[in-house]
Amino acid sequence: MFGVVVCANDVQHAKPNPEIYLKAAKRMKLSPKECLAIEDTLQGIRSAKGAGMVCLAVTNTMPSYKLKEADLVVATLKGLSVARLRQLFV
Repeated sequence: MFGVVVCANDVQHAKPNPEIYLKAAKRMKLSPKECLAIEDTLQGIRSAKGAGMVCLAVTNTMPSYKLKEADLVVATLKGLSVARLRQLFV
């Protein structure tokens, strides 16, 4: 299902370092500003934001108040529209 996969073995620095997100964007031949990162931890959010990406946080592992550095925090991806996600890039 995924055209590009980047995992911890592909990078030298762990999150919150943005290396993993920058490498993923490069492999997809996209600017980080064109990418949406989906995260569920503060370290992941900081990694994505450090790479210059828009970040959506899902409250899988942490409560919403701990994920507030993301551009949008949701309890579930269910019901989240493409139109709503596009608004994050404006």
